[in-house]
Amino acid sequence: MSSVKNRTWLEVFRVESWSAQGSRCRYCRDRLTRGEATTEHLLAKSRGGTDARHNIAASCQPCNSAKGAMSEHAFKRLVKGCSGHAPFAIRMAALRLRLNLRIEMACARVEGCVKGW
Repeated sequence: MSSVKNRTWLEVFRVESWSAQGSRCRYCRDRLTRGEATTEHLLAKSRGGTDARHNIAASCQPCNSAKGAMSEHAFKRLVKGCSGHAPFAIRMAALRLRLNLRIEMACARVEGCVKGW
């Protein structure tokens, strides 16, 4: 596949992922505009990952950079079980995830209360 054709498909896959993920980062759940979303390889190409649709997701730039060549599961495990000794980028991803999950829960409670009125 030519380089230009490959980039076009990656763009399509990234936008599909971004939409399917509710316009949120796969890892920290930050809201992303279409232009902010980066193409994330769930299994890094350096570890044998491909540009196939099943290996592409959308993430924010900070999470994409922090993940590097880690597998999706290893990165999620680090973010969810983050300690004070983790690298700064991992701690920030963990903080964004906790904050976004709390915001989502609060919004769900408010929507539930509003529906009951």
